[in-house]
Amino acid sequence: MQTVFYQHIHVEHFSKTGMKQWSFCKYDKLDEAIAFTKVPFQISLTDLYNKVQLEAKAIEGDRA
Repeated sequence: MQTVFYQHIHVEHFSKTGMKQWSFCKYDKLDEAIAFTKVPFQISLTDLYNKVQLEAKAIEGDRA
């Protein structure tokens, strides 16, 4: 049996591209950055999650 501890981040970014049209991007890695088009701004997920304390979860399973 193996116990694995992990922390999961997740950001969903929706942006309007036209009349009744939206773009969707999903981010789940700390080395990624979110860029906004209407406002000249970009932020990395590391900076976004800077002071967030993530709770570690344990997963138990058999090692194959």
